[in-house]
Amino acid sequence: MRFTWEKRLDAAWHRSCEEAPQQAAAAMNANDPVEEIVRALSRYLRLNPLASDTLEGIAQWWLTVDDFSEARLQQALQQLVDAGVVAAVPAADGQVRYRRSALNASVDAQLDRFIAGPRIP
Repeated sequence: MRFTWEKRLDAAWHRSCEEAPQQAAAAMNANDPVEEIVRALSRYLRLNPLASDTLEGIAQWWLTVDDFSEARLQQALQQLVDAGVVAAVPAADGQVRYRRSALNASVDAQLDRFIAGPRIP
């Protein structure tokens, strides 16, 4: 009988060891400045679905995040582009303008997931 109890305890311990790195990663992402910018951009695009601007315009008008760099903003925009919710459109003046890729429920749902942030399993 003791062997069974120890075996259950051992299995529970291993399960908690496997879950710990996932929980730590999710917690770290919650404080990631790039993730914070992604959330801010997603909120802006939900409130202003027809918004379109350059990197400089986004930094000036879209964001309320205090501490960010141009590199972090570019990383955040690239995450949204990679997710298919933002399109990077080259303009005739040589600058890239960012806008929602579509005005539909699917993009709304994806933006809502970004706004909610990472989930701790």
